[in-house]
Amino acid sequence: MTNDITRATESTRKPLIGIVPGLDESAMHLNMTYVNAISLSGGIPISICPTASESDLEVIASQLDGFLFTGGIDVFPEFYGDSFCHEKTEYCKARDLFELTVFKIFYKTKKPIMGICRGVQLVNVALGGTLFQHIENHSGVTHSVKISGRLVDIAESIGLDPAAVQTNSYHHQALKNLGKGLEIIALSEENIIEAVCDFSDGRYLLGVQFHPEKSFNDDEYSRAIIKDFVLACQG
Repeated sequence: MTNDITRATESTRKPLIGIVPGLDESAMHLNMTYVNAISLSGGIPISICPTASESDLEVIASQLDGFLFTGGIDVFPEFYGDSFCHEKTEYCKARDLFELTVFKIFYKTKKPIMGICRGVQLVNVALGGTLFQHIENHSGVTHSVKISGRLVDIAESIGLDPAAVQTNSYHHQALKNLGKGLEIIALSEENIIEAVCDFSDGRYLLGVQFHPEKSFNDDEYSRAIIKDFVLACQG
């Protein structure tokens, strides 16, 4: 009886999902849309303090079930090999360095990872990819995307025609050369990369350039994407 109860508890336990808050020189900040989307999808969001050491992060990673890299300002160009900085590029090196360390540690665990907007850019850079520092007409708009792979499966699971998918867009940078192991699963009409993944060898790594957490309350497809990640974290 005890073993049955234990198994039932483990199978229904809410997954613990780490999130690094945004940083500036004096404060941390975390948009509640990420927190609410994870919570309403059945997960427990855990904010990770950026003062954690690598050894602390190893312990934290062992306790978490998944990790979400959120949106925010740009990744510092030197981290992907650009020697120049576009005039519209904004960055926080401290956040970049911390998140790159978090990714390195968490990636080794093969636990589920999701990146949203800046988050997918950070993931791409961490895996050796590069970015376009500035693109036009992709901030504050909604547009169609051509999806494939897992994103098609998610659309069909809620009865949505994959050809009818539209996403929001709040970015002025985009993925250029792909990082190791990443596969494109969404493109804009202008062939801007809108989503990538790596589901090889038992891994769950999903990165989207759009913001499903922002449209979570109003869009079933956005909810289904977040739910897919949280279910992967639950195992």
